[in-house]
Amino acid sequence: MNIFRFFDTPDGAQPAVTTIPDTAMLIKQRPFFIPDFAEDACTVTLCAAVHITRLGRSIHEEFAHRYYNGEAVTVATHFVARGLYDRLRAAGLPVDIAVGFDDAVAVAGAGNLLAAKRAALTIGEVTMEATIDSTALQSEIDQRVAWLSQYYMLRQGDVLLLPFTGQPDRPVHIGDRLSLGMDGAETWAFNVK
Repeated sequence: MNIFRFFDTPDGAQPAVTTIPDTAMLIKQRPFFIPDFAEDACTVTLCAAVHITRLGRSIHEEFAHRYYNGEAVTVATHFVARGLYDRLRAAGLPVDIAVGFDDAVAVAGAGNLLAAKRAALTIGEVTMEATIDSTALQSEIDQRVAWLSQYYMLRQGDVLLLPFTGQPDRPVHIGDRLSLGMDGAETWAFNVK
């Protein structure tokens, strides 16, 4: 299983993606531990998570919807060791260790984000919400699946992480409680240690 994390690019022309190992998936019933190398400077991003449901390569955008289904699209978070990330980027070095460390990705259980109107991440008392336009989201997913399949064989179980546009990274601290939800219903909650 691979996790493919998409990043926004300044010009928006070419998607930017990094591959994250499956060890980055946070296991249910466990807290998120800020890694020592993050120096307590970790940020979190609210994302849509798309689970690939079948094997495919060089998928045409018209048929991309066959490689996932509504129940395979849910909410997720991605943690980044922000200080380390910024230092690596400034030096022109790969940022893999700052974005793909153990437990850096938390994906909520099965849900149907394409049928939802809102996705939310709550950190303590502060809630970040993204309004869902299901047509636009499905179109974006189809584009990403088609583009990515030009370079990688997509396999059942792979996960695509797409950050919601306009959702800034938020800092997290030891003692915070994070909660993921759709349409006001909590889908997963865990603590930061």
